[in-house]
Amino acid sequence: MFNQLIEISKDGNVFLQDHSIALMPKLWAVYKDKYMGSDMVRWIVAVEDYKSPYRNLPDGEREKMVTLAIYNKTVYLKCTEQIVLDAREEYMTLQYDPQIALFRTMSEKLHEMNVELRKKKVEVDKLDDFNDLIIKVQKASEARDKIKQAIIKDQEGEKQIRGAQNSGMSLLEERQRMEG
Repeated sequence: MFNQLIEISKDGNVFLQDHSIALMPKLWAVYKDKYMGSDMVRWIVAVEDYKSPYRNLPDGEREKMVTLAIYNKTVYLKCTEQIVLDAREEYMTLQYDPQIALFRTMSEKLHEMNVELRKKKVEVDKLDDFNDLIIKVQKASEARDKIKQAIIKDQEGEKQIRGAQNSGMSLLEERQRMEG
């Protein structure tokens, strides 16, 4: 399906797909917990993984969407337990990439700026200020896109170094990823 560190199949079975989870003690503890198991590991990966389909959503929204997808509700209290918070931290530490972290931060800030822009009333006498703000948002967006292209280029280089032909994606998915 998707992964940076752990492969997760469509049925959510983590351990059978990727034994590397046993090398991550905090994530392994979540997996072994009888009330959390594979579903909670899948939740952590879907919320935190750089390659998660939910990655572009802001943090709070991403957690709600993933919780809804896995647990059929927007809030699940087990997701806030310390064992889960520790496993999330471990996962983020192990997959940390400064470029991707910067990209995510910039994406979140652009989202905040867009929300503020929607709220802002445009007054004729302050149109220049509004236009300046739009230009700044556009420049920030362009800078974010440059970082995205650098990340894609780095990932493609890593695949070539490892000798992988593709990432398990179809030709169409690869093309869309490279263009977008």
